[in-house]
Amino acid sequence: MPKSSQEKIDTIIAFISALAGGDTSHRLQRIEEDSNENDLDAITEGLNMLAEELEALQGRVEERTGKLDEKLETTQEYLDTIMLQMPAGLAILEGPDFKYFRINQELAAINELSVEEHLGRPLAEVLPQAAKDIIPVLQKVLDTGEATPRREFSTRLPKDPDGIRHFIDSFFPIKGQDGKVKAVGVVVLDIGERIQAEEALRQSEQHLKLAVQGSNDGMWDWPDITRDDEWWSPQWYKLLGYQDGELEASFSNFNAFLHPDDLEKVKENVRAHFEERVPFDMEYRLKTKSGEYRWFRGRGQALWDDQGKPTRMSGSIQDISERKQADEALLQAKEELERRVEERTEELQKILQASEMARQALVKSEKIAQVQLTEIDQLYKTAPVGLCLLDRDLRYVRINQQLADINGKPISEHIGKTIYEVTPDIAKIVSPTYLKVINSGEPIINNEIQGSLPAQPEVRRDWLVSYYPLMSNKGQVEGVNTVVVDITERKQAEVTLQESEKALRQLVETTKVLPWEADAETWQFTYIGPQAGELLGYAPEQWYAKNFWAEHIHPEDKEWTIDYCMKSSSACKDYEFEYRMLAADGRIVWFHDLVSVVSENGKPQLLRGFMIDVTERKLAEVERQKSYSEIKRLKEQLQAEAIYLREEISSEHDFHEIIGNSDALLYVLNRVESIAPTDTNVLILGETGTGKELFARAIHDKSRRKDSAFVKINCATLPKGLIESELFGHEKGAFTGAVAVRRGRFELAKGGTIFLDEIGELPLELQPKLLRVLQEGEFERLGSEKTQKIDVRVIAATNRELNLEVREGRFRQDLFYRLDVFPITIPPLRERLDDLVVLAQHFVSKFSKKLGKHVDRISQATLAALKNYHWPGNVRELENIIERAMVASPGSVLRLVDDLQSPMEEQVVSHTLEEVERKHITQTLEKVNWRIEGDAGAAKILGMHPSTLRNRLLKLNIRRSKTAR
Repeated sequence: MPKSSQEKIDTIIAFISALAGGDTSHRLQRIEEDSNENDLDAITEGLNMLAEELEALQGRVEERTGKLDEKLETTQEYLDTIMLQMPAGLAILEGPDFKYFRINQELAAINELSVEEHLGRPLAEVLPQAAKDIIPVLQKVLDTGEATPRREFSTRLPKDPDGIRHFIDSFFPIKGQDGKVKAVGVVVLDIGERIQAEEALRQSEQHLKLAVQGSNDGMWDWPDITRDDEWWSPQWYKLLGYQDGELEASFSNFNAFLHPDDLEKVKENVRAHFEERVPFDMEYRLKTKSGEYRWFRGRGQALWDDQGKPTRMSGSIQDISERKQADEALLQAKEELERRVEERTEELQKILQASEMARQALVKSEKIAQVQLTEIDQLYKTAPVGLCLLDRDLRYVRINQQLADINGKPISEHIGKTIYEVTPDIAKIVSPTYLKVINSGEPIINNEIQGSLPAQPEVRRDWLVSYYPLMSNKGQVEGVNTVVVDITERKQAEVTLQESEKALRQLVETTKVLPWEADAETWQFTYIGPQAGELLGYAPEQWYAKNFWAEHIHPEDKEWTIDYCMKSSSACKDYEFEYRMLAADGRIVWFHDLVSVVSENGKPQLLRGFMIDVTERKLAEVERQKSYSEIKRLKEQLQAEAIYLREEISSEHDFHEIIGNSDALLYVLNRVESIAPTDTNVLILGETGTGKELFARAIHDKSRRKDSAFVKINCATLPKGLIESELFGHEKGAFTGAVAVRRGRFELAKGGTIFLDEIGELPLELQPKLLRVLQEGEFERLGSEKTQKIDVRVIAATNRELNLEVREGRFRQDLFYRLDVFPITIPPLRERLDDLVVLAQHFVSKFSKKLGKHVDRISQATLAALKNYHWPGNVRELENIIERAMVASPGSVLRLVDDLQSPMEEQVVSHTLEEVERKHITQTLEKVNWRIEGDAGAAKILGMHPSTLRNRLLKLNIRRSKTAR
């Protein structure tokens, strides 16, 4: 170290100058802001600016008195600031043995030593391993006076001799005023984390590459559906017999591979996936390089942009030719069985032909009676089918043993008895056919029947019956010969074949049973079924790896499963157990394993078994455990709904149907029909009294949510401080008076529809929360941080011009766009006067029942007055006027008590909706001397809630004049 204070100052200033810096407080801050562990150049640049200020400082200090100690202290403080705040390791090494003159805490920590363990000690002593690499560089800087460029190097540190550390360093000379190199400065950055991250990334990319290479499925990617270019994995090419990249991967080339019969089906499936988002999963044929068409199962998934347009599609193909061959084998087996049945039928036909010969022999009985009797006797004895002869009364004349056995009774109990007495159930089936043969004289051959016999009434059997008329010499039917063949077994075989075919197809296509064999000593699979890949997602060759089974058992099941299997196998007894395995995609799959032990001389040699996927059953068991929680939740929901329903019952409802058939109304109803089946938000626009809630209920009743709740809330009637709690609910203690948890209207409407009436009155500060519900389907109760997910359809209504509200800053534009997806405007009554008469008659009928009056006619003067009135209060005002007229009318003819004055049409048109409403409300208030509540109040006349009317007075700036009394 320098021997004097001046020398110390010179060394420090030289170090700082070599680092190159400026204003310490400002420049060091910039160094900290601009630097990161990979940007040593940024540190050097910051230090260059620092040098200029320190050189000026040196001049000022030297101009002062020769107080070297004070100069040393000032310079030392600047150096300490640099060493402390620098985000990199810094040190000063003095030659020729490169002892540590100064070192900051950052570099000391990198070396895993304290600052004191460095100072005054040579580099070779402190870092013996690293010194071998660093000292030659230091010596070069000391000799040449030139700084070294940044470099990366790796070394071992004394406290961790087995570990490799990675750094970036830079060396620069520190010169005195005489221009000679006095020491060497070092800047060091630890880049170990960056090196580890790069290695992890490389391994991750290698694993992904191996996964794609190991998959039996061919992967493909269509990165831009507006272009023809695609990407096909090496396995994709391999499945079609090509080398990787042998053909250009493109959508047009894929279409060229498709079998002509499959091309349009594939295009249609792609279109449906893009436009309707129907899953793309289908089977088609592709032409391989050899010219052979093979069957593949193709699956894909598209990506859509914010406008719902498809932009990209990726997927895979799987060779299913072997499965298709299995299907073909099943079909061939079915055809073979049908061929055999046909052969058997031909044999039966031959038998029937023999029976026909017998019938012909009977016809000639008068000529060759004895010969016929002999032949008939022989036929009845030897025929392998049931034979009988019935007379015209359907009594048994003759029957062979075969048919007697079929009926389950001896021959003696047949002769002379009718078929109704012997086999009553069968008689009901065959008697119409017998009578038809007797009446027509024509045979009926091979008629299939099914029934039960007295001996076994619970057993249903099948027979093939042929009927041949027995003709007399006069050409009259004397009886009917019958041939009966029991075909029950054939029918059962057909049913069995159909069931077997169905079961086999399901087993081939959807089986979750995996057969396997394994070595009893090593537990290594020697055979695994083809379904292995589908069950866990691992390629079949992975299953054959040593310890594959044990390594993929769920950690919680591994110890007991292996122990149980080893003990059971050693006992050479078959066993079964249930456990969990980890799938390739991270899923947990439950298996029920049935194990058979093949032993020799009391020692297990081979294990065979079936792994059955029972995940669904296990998950169902878990769901049953959750039932109590679900019941509790439903109970709370029902209680909340009960509260809401009690509140609804206490308010006035009017659920009559929409009345009218005017074109304007029919147009609105048509729009209701079109939007109701969807879940699209609806904004209902219309003046006060047009029945907006009625149309909202109509939309709900015609939607798929009709069996769920329809919850309404009037945003104008609730106090500003309670509307958030009413909409979204609150937790206990959320505010003064919140003594219990309360579900909001949105929760009550879960799965159904919520109707937000007077949406234009919603406070501006609550509009973002409603917007979040519309966009994300979620919210938090007042006083809660737990997010509630909700599925609800929103129908809003207003009589205000929301566009104007948006322009004047009283309503959020983004919320307006969310609500205004499908607007429906309810026409005012003055625009649907065609409905006025039928509406008036409807209200007359309604209030006749309510008031117990018999009013069945409306006077022409009343109708004329109603039609000439401009109806600012619309249907609600009409209803109130009819009710007052009903109360006042003494007879059966309705007469008005209101003086309906209709302004000129031009005046109505010239005013805005708010002006008309303001004038109408003002006139009504003046009529009742500004009384709002009560049966004679303005709210009752206008059909409004009193609080709604007060809000409208504020909005429309309606005030009682000082002269009003």
